[in-house]
Amino acid sequence: MTRYPLALAERISLLRDALRGGFLDAEWRQTLEALAEHEQFGAILDGAVAAVRPFTPETDLDALILSAAPETYRLRALWREMNADYEGAVEDAAEAARLYRPMRPRFPELLSVALVEQAEYAFRGDPRRPERALELARRAFDELPGVQPQRFDEIAVPYRAALVRYLLAADRYDEADRVAALLVPDAHDRQEYLVDTYRQLAETFIKDEPDARPDVEHWLDRVLELRPTHVRAWAWKAWLHASEGIGAVENILRRASDAGVADDDLRAILGGLCDEFPDLCSTLQPASRPTP
Repeated sequence: MTRYPLALAERISLLRDALRGGFLDAEWRQTLEALAEHEQFGAILDGAVAAVRPFTPETDLDALILSAAPETYRLRALWREMNADYEGAVEDAAEAARLYRPMRPRFPELLSVALVEQAEYAFRGDPRRPERALELARRAFDELPGVQPQRFDEIAVPYRAALVRYLLAADRYDEADRVAALLVPDAHDRQEYLVDTYRQLAETFIKDEPDARPDVEHWLDRVLELRPTHVRAWAWKAWLHASEGIGAVENILRRASDAGVADDDLRAILGGLCDEFPDLCSTLQPASRPTP
């Protein structure tokens, strides 16, 4: 998409235009990350936003569509998210949603796309209070176009997944389970889906500063309630308590062993912690130290 020797502004325009297709994919995001390394990227993007600022929902529809104004705001929102400016990203996504509303006859799903992106920015900015993200995700779902049931279920997948994510973050498990049942009907597979969503929630924020992150240990505990031998959850719990010393880590590993985690996995957890925190294992007796 942007591998040809184009000027940076043109390459940014190609990224912007691709957003007209709806959700972005991994290759698109990688391209954004690469282009954002350019020193002038932010200034060019701000200039593009300034150029489309005169466009409003009352603008002639054809002119609004040709302007790519909502995609310009969405692109800057994604860039702001990359730079942890979550409130700025929320504002840009909200403006994109406002501009997409009159475009619904031509592009019926893009309003919902902008709203669910706004929901994620709101959540990333304030994960301790997921209600705002949950409200936006509900709005995104409610704004989906009316189509045949089978087609609706197909396009609703990312919106229902977002609802599950924010419902679990809000500690509303039963509601999350009901929504997840529409995504994963089989009870066993659905439990694994919820386990993985809890894990992803924890891993999203676990390395944030302790005074800024949500209660990730609660999410890890929910993983272990549903799957007591989940090795990664135990590993992250041990990581969270590594600052308390080897005694705290060993206590967690004993609990993991009692839950049925294999000895090889316990040694791997301890080995990883010793690699990351060398002082942690300095007091271990040689026989207790993890071996390669």
